[in-house]
Amino acid sequence: MQDLAFSSTDPFVPQKERWIASLSNGRTVFMDIVHGQSSAWVRLRDYLKRESVSITQLRLEAFGRHVTSVAGSEGYWYCKRACRMMGGGPHDPRGTQVDWGIGYVNEGSVHIQWVTPAGHITSEERELKSDDIGIILNP
Repeated sequence: MQDLAFSSTDPFVPQKERWIASLSNGRTVFMDIVHGQSSAWVRLRDYLKRESVSITQLRLEAFGRHVTSVAGSEGYWYCKRACRMMGGGPHDPRGTQVDWGIGYVNEGSVHIQWVTPAGHITSEERELKSDDIGIILNP
């Protein structure tokens, strides 16, 4: 079982769309995709708890864009969202768009930057919710 990818050259690390987390122990974790395992974000959360480590910064490389979160935040957020476009049939992949987003936590809010497949970056602020599975809070 693979725990986490600590190198960008790991065979399970995508070279285009991925998040990259810098940790308080000096290590860097790259999002990987390992079939049959939980997501890299869930495995990262488990690793942080087990090793008493925190995220110091989160970056996103998606659709040719590079987004960097605020360093030293209270916590970090990652998610993808799917949007269905009008006019596309139920089996038409051109009708679905998947955006990638990262964010940081500050004073009860999550500050998010989304990247669309066209490379457009938008921002959003939402209230921090304790049941949000995309949140990893630092100790």
